[in-house]
Amino acid sequence: MIVATSDNFTQLPAWTPPSQLMQLAEPPHQALARFIHGCSPDPATRTAATTALVLSFWQLRGTKLTAEVPSLLLLNAGEAEGNPIDAFVKELVYNAEENKPRMQKQGPFMYAPVEQAPQSMRNAYLKRLALGPDLHDSPSRQQAARNAEERFHAASITGFGLGRSRPYAKAWHPDYGLLTDKDHRIILRLNDARDRAALLNDVESDRDKLAFPIGVGPQLFPVEKSISLSGSIATELMGNERRSTLVYNLLSFGRPVFLMPHTGDGDFKVDNLPALGAMAETWRHAEITPVATARSLPPSMWVRAYQDALRKRLALLPHDYGFAVQQALRQLDGICDRIVGFAGRNGAELDELGALARDLYGHALRGMALSVAGLSWFGLGLHLGPVCESLRDKALRLLKRLRTDGPATMTDLLKNHHFSKRERESLLARFVEEGLVRVEGKEVVSTTYREFVERLHASAEFPPVVNHWEELQAQLVGAAKQGV
Repeated sequence: MIVATSDNFTQLPAWTPPSQLMQLAEPPHQALARFIHGCSPDPATRTAATTALVLSFWQLRGTKLTAEVPSLLLLNAGEAEGNPIDAFVKELVYNAEENKPRMQKQGPFMYAPVEQAPQSMRNAYLKRLALGPDLHDSPSRQQAARNAEERFHAASITGFGLGRSRPYAKAWHPDYGLLTDKDHRIILRLNDARDRAALLNDVESDRDKLAFPIGVGPQLFPVEKSISLSGSIATELMGNERRSTLVYNLLSFGRPVFLMPHTGDGDFKVDNLPALGAMAETWRHAEITPVATARSLPPSMWVRAYQDALRKRLALLPHDYGFAVQQALRQLDGICDRIVGFAGRNGAELDELGALARDLYGHALRGMALSVAGLSWFGLGLHLGPVCESLRDKALRLLKRLRTDGPATMTDLLKNHHFSKRERESLLARFVEEGLVRVEGKEVVSTTYREFVERLHASAEFPPVVNHWEELQAQLVGAAKQGV
């Protein structure tokens, strides 16, 4: 008999788990809390990033949560070419592997080469159309239709991949319209300059494409699709009259589109991306209760301040857009509750989840409100007051002139722009309050987009978010010390 002793066994080193495995072991609600409160030392960046996270999770569930799904376009006033918040959003909602053609190992197109997919799709599509929509009296035609449908969708996956999200410029097929999964919904990503150019061109020249997105359905007949936009817009959008018109057209589709202004200077980090990414992936497939539209926003003075600020701006925007935004705001509380409840589903304390949900809601509400207020840079939703409301066209022409030709003198506003002294003083007061201009001595100077965004985030009109999570943690630490 052999006896195991320290002499005949080598001592093995202690096993250290990989760092990513350790990150995945962190409770999701704690990873979420660390993101909300620690992704940046700048509170404006934290608000923009948290708003982006909430809207991205909303998009991942899509119409399974709400009938309308918000779009998110980040407007970065920073100098860097990249947008770190958008890079984070891309990690959550976009998977490049899903969009790649791939040979399938099962189903009606099993082991067929990728090169055959386009012709097979066309053959199946034409056959199904030839069979027609009414097949009730012919079981054989019904079976032939099912075979064509299954072959088309299988060939589509082989040739174009799947995708909860696709690059905008590659999302539409010239023959079959918008390529989606069978649930008809998709996130359209602006991953690069080609995607952004395609979006701007469609908004300007082919508005029906976005207003009524169409593609083939399960039975290969045209059906309307549900889309949401995700990405960032380059800073070249700022201050250009044509681009301002494009923003107006984008809002006129009557969907909740949020253009999130932020400075994005690189002070943004995600401590536990693996945990948040895994949470997003499981959230996408989980059973989540749909969110109803509440009759009103949560009752608090803090929320009321945002409600009042939004009301006066939305009244000056396209009515369909205003309705869509109001509806999204009344769903936001339920969305945040679902996200936090999902993150804490494995036994988190209710007090912690309640504090976390309030913080998530606070940042998201603030970010969505700032998105609406930020439209004033483009002259949209700009509240001019009773004295100058009738001068809106003249006021916007003045703003354009200041941005293109440089500063103007106070006297110039009276003589060349034909404002009365009362109108000039009232208009300048509104422009300065909005952060659109500044007065330097006797000159009126247009602000940069960066100055506008910084002023917007610091405005007293939009009070800062209360940090309920850290308040609760401090209370728990205090209670523990008293117990000792």
